[in-house]
Amino acid sequence: MEKLQFEFTVVASTKDEKTNITAISSINTEEGKKYVLPAEFRHIGYHKKLMKTENYSKLKNTLKIRHQKRRVWIKMTKELKDIYIDEDQNL
Repeated sequence: MEKLQFEFTVVASTKDEKTNITAISSINTEEGKKYVLPAEFRHIGYHKKLMKTENYSKLKNTLKIRHQKRRVWIKMTKELKDIYIDEDQNL
């Protein structure tokens, strides 16, 4: 897999309903398979390496309103592959 499509969504924080946070709601492959993340791993804070990508830097400035969604293809670097893809090419 050369790249994965991440769906980012602005949602209410679990700690404070008035606070918005960015979450990853799903990950799509180039083959069209969609993987939904468990609720406890959706918060962008769990995805530090992904936050350092150029695509995320551009994206975070466009997400402002709750329930707003964006899908972005992100190229899998060696570092990101180690996190999101196992040795059998599974997510």
